[in-house]
Amino acid sequence: MKLKIRWRRFDNVEKVQEVSQRILDKITKNDFQKSFEPNYHWKQRQNYYNWEILPYPPYSPDIAPFDYHLFRALQHFLIEKQENFYRDGIMALPEKWEEVVQREENKTFS
Repeated sequence: MKLKIRWRRFDNVEKVQEVSQRILDKITKNDFQKSFEPNYHWKQRQNYYNWEILPYPPYSPDIAPFDYHLFRALQHFLIEKQENFYRDGIMALPEKWEEVVQREENKTFS
């Protein structure tokens, strides 16, 4: 009796494998098609606004790998500051701007 059950299970396993492989093939084909083809609504919006899709550059000198250490250093610098540092700096902006304006006025008229 156990052997018959095992063979029945084996038959079911083969069927399940066939069906699952067909489903997997459909899913992967559809996923690849969806990922590489733009969405229909996106194409409509692009045509409506006359947007031009620019190619992505393979290398951008703006963010070069050797510049990443600067971002990390800046992040550590900003994390170390206390909350009042930012608040006081923002509150001091009008006074600093007035000083800049006064200096520029003195330069132009003297």
